[in-house]
Amino acid sequence: MSTSGTKVVLPPAPGLLLHPVFDVGATVMSLGFRVEQEQENRLVSKPVYVVSDGRVIKAYGENEERGIAGQPLRYRDGGPLPVLDAQWPREDFVAFMADPRCPNGSVLYESLAGKLRTHVEFDDYGKYVIVACWIVLTYVYPLFAAVPFLHVIGPKGTGKTQLLEVLEQLVRNAHRASITRALTGDMTEYQRPTFITDQVDHLPGDLTDTLAASYRQGARRSVTNTDNRKEPLTFETFGPKALAGTEALPVDLRDRAIVITTVPAHGVLGPVEPRDPECDQLRGNCYAWTLCSFWNLPPLVETMRRTSGSPLLRGVWPGLDSYVGRQHEIWLPMEVMMEALRVPDADRQAARDYYGRSQTATRAEIREDYADLLLVLLRLAGHNATLEITSTRLLEELPDDEDEKDRALWTVLRVGVALKALNVLKENQRTTERHKRRYVIDGDAVRSLVERYGLATK
Repeated sequence: MSTSGTKVVLPPAPGLLLHPVFDVGATVMSLGFRVEQEQENRLVSKPVYVVSDGRVIKAYGENEERGIAGQPLRYRDGGPLPVLDAQWPREDFVAFMADPRCPNGSVLYESLAGKLRTHVEFDDYGKYVIVACWIVLTYVYPLFAAVPFLHVIGPKGTGKTQLLEVLEQLVRNAHRASITRALTGDMTEYQRPTFITDQVDHLPGDLTDTLAASYRQGARRSVTNTDNRKEPLTFETFGPKALAGTEALPVDLRDRAIVITTVPAHGVLGPVEPRDPECDQLRGNCYAWTLCSFWNLPPLVETMRRTSGSPLLRGVWPGLDSYVGRQHEIWLPMEVMMEALRVPDADRQAARDYYGRSQTATRAEIREDYADLLLVLLRLAGHNATLEITSTRLLEELPDDEDEKDRALWTVLRVGVALKALNVLKENQRTTERHKRRYVIDGDAVRSLVERYGLATK
């Protein structure tokens, strides 16, 4: 068979192109900061880039040619660099660059867990382990195919906000604000922050979809380009997020998160002070540790992924043996961080036990009465996005409990409680008639729950 035509010669593929704020791969890690100083009675800022291959660590100014181990480095467009003094105490940074040393992993872990215990009371020690390791994960997360969200959940007055305040001062490049779809894309694309958000009990559907996808590497969103409608603007959304609220997350977001429940403290724990010096030092230690140690993580990730997926190698990483699919995907980074930080075996087991219990609760069989309610809602909603129904009509459609001695009688109050617990209720309004309510049900949430619990096959 013969071919004819012009020979196509492609140019060389582009070289390594780094994000100017933060990037980390198998062989290179890069951080960008703004260094502010006074000049002629005004404040000016100049960029500084820190580059590491794990063994050699260098800093470069604005116009210097940047490279590491003979490899030239280029940076793509990005947003404003974080201020160095807000991320890493200047004196500590200068000392580190003069003599790049860092605490070993176990010391860093113990320091972070100790700081958490100073300001937050958990009812399970495994939560301290998970949160401390998740903090360090925010400094290396691009090395993973997926990163778990933290979902801090509990009644008001149980210390959720206080925990978020500690996280804000310890994670890498924290951004605390109410999340929107636009903000998630823009901020992630240009600044690669760690999002910290309170009061996430009522997320809109489009934001839920964006967040649900953003736990995985490569997640992006597209928006209309007003300057060129033929070519939409695309933004990355992948990155770590800590979310807090009093209710369970929407179903499609729930299994991307590690749930950290909060309870009332037995004593009074003081809140973390703004610009807490201990937090500043710990944050600098996290930067130092990751610049010195990041290159150890990719082989560890690959080893855990390979061995935990083999029936012949079960027990090598016992924390991963019982998980498959998404649960394995979001727990693997925690196992990697516990190994890299040399977390003591007892602490690792506490973290594994807590996560296992939380996942068992998530996978538990749904209550029979809630299953009845979901199947009725599925039949009435069909493929519609929403279902509007009164409490009277819904009670008529529910199974007659008189023949089921082990089930309580349905009432308007009990239906309302069940709908809230299942997280399928979009609106709940009183009507003009006494003891009668009008519900707006989320059809997508109903269908997702039915599929999740396998009710359609029962």
